[in-house]
Amino acid sequence: MPSWRAAGVLISLLLLGLLLAPAPLSGAEMMPAKPVDQPGRIADVSLSRSRPRSPYARMPKELYTVERQGQGVYYHKGIVRGMGVHVVDADLSDPEVRIAVMVAQGGLGKIESFHKMVRRARPAAAITGTFFGIRNRLPTGDIVVNGRHIFAGFVGTAVAITEGNVVSFIETRYKGEKLDWSLFDTVIRGGPWLVKAGKLAMAPRHEGFRTLSVSSKRRRTAIALTADNHLLFIATRQNVSLWDFAKVVRALGVHHSVALDGGSSTALYFAGRHIANPGRGLTNLLLLYHRRDRYEASRQQFAGSKALPQMRERTALPSLERTKAALPQGNFQPAQGLDLPVRRADD
Repeated sequence: MPSWRAAGVLISLLLLGLLLAPAPLSGAEMMPAKPVDQPGRIADVSLSRSRPRSPYARMPKELYTVERQGQGVYYHKGIVRGMGVHVVDADLSDPEVRIAVMVAQGGLGKIESFHKMVRRARPAAAITGTFFGIRNRLPTGDIVVNGRHIFAGFVGTAVAITEGNVVSFIETRYKGEKLDWSLFDTVIRGGPWLVKAGKLAMAPRHEGFRTLSVSSKRRRTAIALTADNHLLFIATRQNVSLWDFAKVVRALGVHHSVALDGGSSTALYFAGRHIANPGRGLTNLLLLYHRRDRYEASRQQFAGSKALPQMRERTALPSLERTKAALPQGNFQPAQGLDLPVRRADD
């Protein structure tokens, strides 16, 4: 084949290749596609299958999240150390979260059904409060409602909460002690200690619980605080001894915890679910709100319709910053100890 003919064939092949080649891409089209699951971002397919998880740092893997209310209130459940447990978890750094104590509609010395109390208060969650006498129906521990000390008890360890959601677990002396709760908006005196600073702390007789058996089995409830400042309501699904319950609570990764009333008084509610129903009427509850407006709208219900005459007018209570300023100088870590001292009335 003459050289000129071969050159013509080569040129024809080159032209044909140019005609068949795809058009060049624009700058935007030439950028690589983003990965489906980028670092720091959950892929859509994973998000649709996942349940909301609380940032409560030491939540054990045996628990899973059932539901969430607002941004910082969760309901978890699972089996921990062979025990079925329900856990309501509230992030105290959420400005919408509020905690309160409520007494029966008729006031102190009266009982009311758990369902009616929840219906009146409209909380996100509620749990059994402190112990009460079967005959006189009066609480065994102190109760402060809306900043008012409405009842002086005689036994247990107090869980005291400021209006700025600073929670303290405060040891009190058995009987005959007058306490000044003026720093706090909400106080309930339960017990005994279950966990203190992450360690088991079971000494019921030291706290005044003279006849309380640590080995008898019954359904249990507790309130707890984590090291990352989450408040927990805890209830068991079956009967358990107080000693074994303390081990379960510690396994939940809490910093402090005290027991609340249990047995036939065991009650737990979350977002329309009556998770545990008591076998009798109750005299008091602990309430948790995920919306501040709902808390404010309900707080007139907390003291009942026949509150005791010694209730003082509610005064402005310290915010978190004012509370910090009142403490000794140094790092302030709400969950790292018995943070806010209570003033003895005779100090």
